Amino acid sequence: MACILSNVDGTPVLRLSGAVGISEGEALREALLRLIESTENPTVAMDGVTEVDVCTLQLLVAAQKSAAKAGKSLNLADISEPFHQAAESAGMADSFGLKDE
Repeated sequence: MACILSNVDGTPVLRLSGAVGISEGEALREALLRLIESTENPTVAMDGVTEVDVCTLQLLVAAQKSAAKAGKSLNLADISEPFHQAAESAGMADSFGLKDE
């Protein structure tokens, strides 16, 4: 997994790529918390995600809840097909605002 914090039009964006799984959980958790703390509009770009497990999906839902407690909304952008499929298979597509295809 690559987890890169970049700026897009002056807004911090956490860009994930590759296989994102439980072994990267702690690093991803810390990156998500830093992102939520550092910006009013936290965004995670998912277009480079090639594989994702249920633990990562649960971590993203927890990050959404943390953002909500801070009065923010964690935005997932550029959802990759593997992420979409994993969320659907886990019955979590609604948690990410994804429609069943």
